[in-house]
Amino acid sequence: MENIPNIDPKKMALINEFKKMAEGKSSNEMLPLLLAVSKKSKSLGLKFSNEEMKIIIDSLMSEATPAQRQQINMMLNIMNQ
Repeated sequence: MENIPNIDPKKMALINEFKKMAEGKSSNEMLPLLLAVSKKSKSLGLKFSNEEMKIIIDSLMSEATPAQRQQINMMLNIMNQ
């Protein structure tokens, strides 16, 4: 993922770490990773704005295969319940 403009470098590092860990994982495997990254962001005092989350999701979707897009959508649906 390319750097997202105007985002804290610590946040970008965390995003890239998640992306690397999630590579090749199923949605069932990605959910625990996402929760772990969320916990880590809280421990570092990082909070992502709604705008940052939209940019991150859009960026992930643009680089994803159709199967990965489906997995991302499934994860988002689970998180929004």
